[in-house]
Amino acid sequence: MKIRKFLSNFFKSFGGEDDYQAPEPAPDHKAAYLEYKAAEDEAHRLQEEEKEELKQFARLIGRACKSKSSSAGAIINGASGLPMIGGIGGVDAAGNSFGSRHRGIGDI
Repeated sequence: MKIRKFLSNFFKSFGGEDDYQAPEPAPDHKAAYLEYKAAEDEAHRLQEEEKEELKQFARLIGRACKSKSSSAGAIINGASGLPMIGGIGGVDAAGNSFGSRHRGIGDI
């Protein structure tokens, strides 16, 4: 209130009228920030959940590939799901190198 009176007197001293209008108080940004922060935290939580789900899926696939190759005594090409002829250095049943899937069984 003292500032308003000071400014009012300041403008009057120059011959002006008391046309000083106090600025409107700034809107409360705290609520908007808290809403933004909550949305950001939720997005981060969902990303972490998705990462964990992908890690679990990768572990599951890894275990399935290991169990197939060790139980059958053959190495399975993880990309095509077909057994390898000649081990990792060979080709799978469709002629693909290990880790690739260019041709399927029906394409031969």
